[in-house]
Amino acid sequence: MPSLHDIDISSVTSKSYPILAQLRTALWPQDSYEEHLADLTDLCDNHGMRAWLAFDNTATAIGFLELSTRPYVNGCLYRPVAFIEGIYCAPAWQQSGLGAALVTVAEEWAKAEGIREIASDTYAENWAARHAHQKWGFQETETVTYFRKHLSS
Repeated sequence: MPSLHDIDISSVTSKSYPILAQLRTALWPQDSYEEHLADLTDLCDNHGMRAWLAFDNTATAIGFLELSTRPYVNGCLYRPVAFIEGIYCAPAWQQSGLGAALVTVAEEWAKAEGIREIASDTYAENWAARHAHQKWGFQETETVTYFRKHLSS
């Protein structure tokens, strides 16, 4: 198991968007690297999303966390809410504590901003993510089923 003593977690800047886009592609492969890069420019530069990258002792990117501030999140008691939009740990680093370290960095940022709650979501059938969230101290608040209906023009 890799050691957390050898990691560095730093805030994402526009210079590190390409690195983050590569990791986003690993987490969300349905979108291309180019789409992720464009999304980052929009989300971070225009919509205030915060993100952090984790690097191992060889300066290899091994994980990330993206955080937005939402005016409201179902199940939360306070407003605004820090919301984890995405979190990823490279396979060799899963269950090493890296996810918890990334969540801690996000929590510290949110507290410094006067935010009193942090929230996240995952698919109901994603048991690994649900278990990880529970290990990180999150409490499940509700389960939702979304519906859609196409409206023709």
